[in-house]
Amino acid sequence: MLALLLIPILVSGYIMIVLNPYHYFRLHRHDGQLLYLKVATYDTFCLFCTTIIGVLIKFLLPNFHLIDLIAKNFTLTGDKKNDHIYALLTLLSVTSILFSWIYVFFVWVKNYILGYFYSKKHLATYNNICQAKNARVLRKTLSNGTIDCMLLDALESTPKHPVLINLSSKKVYIGIISRLSDPNEKEEPNKYISFFPVMSGYRDKDTMLLEFTNVYPSKIKDLNIIVSTDEIYHISWFDFKLYNRVNN
Repeated sequence: MLALLLIPILVSGYIMIVLNPYHYFRLHRHDGQLLYLKVATYDTFCLFCTTIIGVLIKFLLPNFHLIDLIAKNFTLTGDKKNDHIYALLTLLSVTSILFSWIYVFFVWVKNYILGYFYSKKHLATYNNICQAKNARVLRKTLSNGTIDCMLLDALESTPKHPVLINLSSKKVYIGIISRLSDPNEKEEPNKYISFFPVMSGYRDKDTMLLEFTNVYPSKIKDLNIIVSTDEIYHISWFDFKLYNRVNN
């Protein structure tokens, strides 16, 4: 019975991680025991906060005996002491879950408000506030100087900054990043990249120099190409002026 009452307390930690996008976007970094410890950490946080709230309520309302009320109305063992223990665990379980939902709700409201201003900052990139909200939170989870951060910079750049994408097949694209996949509990961010091709070609197998063979008209719509990051072995910014200057 004690185990069944403790399970809802663990649920509060799960809610904190899964419904808070900052923690959810980082779930793919944790595995096995580390993930359990992370859930247990936020479970302890919820339990600590609910205990503090209970102490404050008892201090402000000394004549309010909620545990006694629960123990009297829900008799489980017939033993007054054990019933009080079960009542305490039940109260902690319910309040921990309630606290986690309230906490996540305020986090969602904060992210939605900040996402609104973020969408105004990147009007050309995001179609709705939810996309901007997720992108703003995702940026907080990325380290500067990483490929993921560069891809997000390319997506949000105004005017759009082209990137050079080298595939493992030696195929080369110069394109404009149009969409990035969100992370989940198993996959890292940008697992799949969608881009509008500007030019394409290949690298010479001997000299590794770029050889462009195709130029794509910008007026054509729905020409986006989706590739998996597993197929990409190198990606960088591309500057047409610098490329022409160096090659001339």
